[in-house]
Amino acid sequence: MSYFPTWKLKTEGVIAPDERLPTGQTIALGLQHVVAMFGSTVLAPILMGFDPNLAVLMSGIGTLIFFALVGGHVPSYLGSSFAFIGVVIAATGYAAGTGANPNIGVALGGIIACGAVYALVGLIVMFTGVQWIEKLMPPVVTGAVVAVIGLNLAPTAVRSVGGTDFNAWMAVLTVLCVGGVAVFTRGLLQKLLILVGLGLSYLIYALLSNVLGIGGGQAGAMFLFRTFFTQQPASIFESAKMDGANDVKIFIYLVLPLAFPILLLNFVGTFSAQYNDYLWPGLVISSADKRTLMPVIQSVVELLESMQQRGAQYAIYVICSVPLIITTALSLKHFQSGDFASGMKL
Repeated sequence: MSYFPTWKLKTEGVIAPDERLPTGQTIALGLQHVVAMFGSTVLAPILMGFDPNLAVLMSGIGTLIFFALVGGHVPSYLGSSFAFIGVVIAATGYAAGTGANPNIGVALGGIIACGAVYALVGLIVMFTGVQWIEKLMPPVVTGAVVAVIGLNLAPTAVRSVGGTDFNAWMAVLTVLCVGGVAVFTRGLLQKLLILVGLGLSYLIYALLSNVLGIGGGQAGAMFLFRTFFTQQPASIFESAKMDGANDVKIFIYLVLPLAFPILLLNFVGTFSAQYNDYLWPGLVISSADKRTLMPVIQSVVELLESMQQRGAQYAIYVICSVPLIITTALSLKHFQSGDFASGMKL
C-alpha cells in the first residue's frame, strides 16, 4: 500500500481528499488558488516589514513538509497568517508597507511561541480528536475572527487602491464582480468566483481605460481597436442587422468576440509591464538605493504632487513620453499598412 493515496477521478459532487477533478478543472482551480494565496504569502510579509522572498521560500518548504507528514491526505497550502499583522505592527511600532522592519526581533519571540503552541495543539488533537475544537470554536466564532481580521486590514486595502476616483470605483467594481459570480452562477464558475470575478473586472477595466480612455488609459489602445475594426468587412455587421440583430446583440456576439485578441494583448501587455516595472522589483529589491527606474519615477512624481510642484511633474511626463513618441513615429507605417491588424486576426 502506497504512503500517498491514489487519487481517483471524480467529475461532480463533493471531492474527497483521495479524489481529484479532471485536469482542466484542476488547473483552473490551481490558478485561482495562486491568486487567492498571493495576498497572504507576499502581501502579509510586506505589511509586517519581512522579506517576501524568504516568506515565499519558507511557505513552499513548509507546504512540502506538511504534505509529506499527512501523507497527502490533507491538500492544504501553508501561507502567511494575516492574524499576525496587527500584533507585529503594534509590537514593533512599524508603519505598514514602508520597507524593512528594523524591530523584527521584538516580534520573533512571540511568533515562535505561537508556532510552539500550534504544534502542541496539533499533538493534543492527534490523541484526543477534534470534537473539543468544534465545540470550543464553532463556525460562528471562527467566522467572526476572520471578519475582524479583514476589517482590521480594510484601511490598508483602501490605501493601496490608488489616489484617483477611477481606481477606487474599479476596486468597488471588482468586489461586486466577485460577489456577483458567487451569487448568480452555479457549478464550476461559482467555484472559480475569484478567478472569474477578476477576469470580468479586468475586461471592464480594459474597455473603460484602453478603449474609452477613462482613468488615464493607453493612448495607443484606441488606435489599435480602430485599426483592427476597419480591417473587418462591413458586410459582417450589415448581415447581422439584416437578420434582425440590434446594437446590443451585435456588440455581444460580434464586437466582443472580434475584440478578444486585442483585449487579450492589452491585458498581457499591461500586466507584464506592471509586473516587470513595479511588482517584481518590489519583491526582490529590499534597498531603496537599488530601486529600478519606474518605481523611482513614480515616487518622484508622488513627491512632487504632494509638494504641488506641477511644473516639475509635467517636465517628467514630457521626458518620459519622448521614447514613446519616437517609437510610435518609427512604427506608424506598420500600423497604417494593416500589418499589425492582420496579425491580430490570427
